[in-house]
Amino acid sequence: MQFMSMLCEYSVIAKPMLLPILSCRMVKLTLESGFCDDSIIGLAQCAYGVFVFLDDVQLGYRVGKICEILMGESPKRHALRSRLTLQVKMKCVMEPMQSVFASYSSLY
Repeated sequence: MQFMSMLCEYSVIAKPMLLPILSCRMVKLTLESGFCDDSIIGLAQCAYGVFVFLDDVQLGYRVGKICEILMGESPKRHALRSRLTLQVKMKCVMEPMQSVFASYSSLY
């Protein structure tokens, strides 16, 4: 899961069409094997893939909000927050700018 998590982060820039395949595989492994911190990243990348490739803004935003809730409950939430900067990009489309600025300041 950690390796696929790193691949997802780099595939956004290098090979964007690989992102949906990797993220869906991470979600499938989560359903088969159980939950871990990298499962949140797989789910967030899947939400970003829905947002970008399928142009379903509402579904991508809702799945992203679920990821934020899961991240808030995680003991490694500070490390996860810095890795999930893509979620903030989705928030720019759906939420007021004041709440987005608060998200950016927490990433800093």
